[in-house]
Amino acid sequence: MQTSIAQVAALTIYGNSFLLRPGAAASFYPANSTFQGCEFVNFIDLRKDENNWVEEPFASDPLAWFEALRKQGIDTLRMQYGSSGRSQPADRMLVGFAGGGGRWLIEAQISGASDFWEPRWQLGDRSRKDQRIWRVTYARLAKNQPSIQPQRL
Repeated sequence: MQTSIAQVAALTIYGNSFLLRPGAAASFYPANSTFQGCEFVNFIDLRKDENNWVEEPFASDPLAWFEALRKQGIDTLRMQYGSSGRSQPADRMLVGFAGGGGRWLIEAQISGASDFWEPRWQLGDRSRKDQRIWRVTYARLAKNQPSIQPQRL
């Protein structure tokens, strides 16, 4: 599994645990294996300002993000998948490659509305001795949108 997808899953699982019991995920960051190669993992808000997108800091790390979400009243986190929209090659064929296989987001729900967070992985300093070369930023792409209902199979 791609580390980027595993990290979205880990943030969703541990985040839900934290939202139920604040402090429950205290040892999660940076110890979790999905952060092993990350220089940092932070969170920003994106907003449109005239013709440009403006990035505003939201949380400096996953634990601060969990706390900020709890303070906003977020009660549930869910992983959401979005197709890349390409038919050839299919997402299922590209999922093993970095950045391939569609888009994975975190949906943060509150009272029937949702915010959507998407990660951006950027390569940092490849020569770092500790091998923490990835700079990961989760951006809130949308606020107060209708919640996505899970599909039943």
